[in-house]
Amino acid sequence: MKRRNFLTSSLVIATSASVLGSSAAHAFGLNSLTGGGSSGGASWKDIAETFTGGLKTIGTAAARAAVSVNNIVDATGLKQTEALTAGRIKELEEGKVNGDNLADASASSKSTAEQLEKMSMEKIVLDAEQKKKIAVASADYFKAFVGASKGVLQLVEAKDKASGAGTPGITDGVAAVQAAKDIPVLTPKAIEFFKNSIEVVKALRKFNQTNDIAVAEPPEMEKALTGSFG
Repeated sequence: MKRRNFLTSSLVIATSASVLGSSAAHAFGLNSLTGGGSSGGASWKDIAETFTGGLKTIGTAAARAAVSVNNIVDATGLKQTEALTAGRIKELEEGKVNGDNLADASASSKSTAEQLEKMSMEKIVLDAEQKKKIAVASADYFKAFVGASKGVLQLVEAKDKASGAGTPGITDGVAAVQAAKDIPVLTPKAIEFFKNSIEVVKALRKFNQTNDIAVAEPPEMEKALTGSFG
C-alpha cells in the first residue's frame, strides 16, 4: 500500500513539473524560441548577460543619436515630428530600455530620415558655423550608429542561444527569467530601430553631400550598414 502511494505521488509530482515547465515557456514567449536551435553550451546566465549588455549599448547609442539629431535640427531648421523627449533620452542613457522607448526611438529615426531626405533635394543656405555644427553632429550620429550595431548583434546572439537553451529555472536567477521574457519582445523592436537608423545614415550622407559638408566616418561604418539582423 505504501509503495503504491509512493508511486502515485511520484507520478503526480513529475506530471506537475512538466506542466509548469510548459506553462513557463509559454508565458515567457519561449514557445517561439525553443526547438531546433542550439545554445552552443551557453548558460542562461551568459545569455542574460549578453542580452542585458546589448540593451544597454543600444540605449546609450540611441540617446547619443537623439542628441546628435537635435543638434542637426538646431543648425538646419529640420522639422521633427517624432522628436524624442528629454525624459526618453534620459531613460535610454541610463540603460532603462523598454518596448516603449525603443518604439519612440524607432519612430523618431524614421521621421528624421524622411525629413532629411526631403531636405537633400537641393542645397540650402548654410554659413560656415552651421556647416561645422552639422559636421560634428553627423560624426557623432555615425559613431552612435556603429555602437547601436554592436548592441543589436549582442541581442541577436542572445536570441539565437536562447532558442536552444530551454526554459530558465529558479537556479538560473531572476535576470535569466526576465531575459527569457524580454528577448522575443525587445529584440525585434531593437532591430526595427536599427533599420530605421540605417535610413537616417543614408539620408544624412546625402544631405551632407548635397550641401558640401565633409564628415569623418568611423572605420566600422560600412560593416554596420551591411549587417544582417533578420
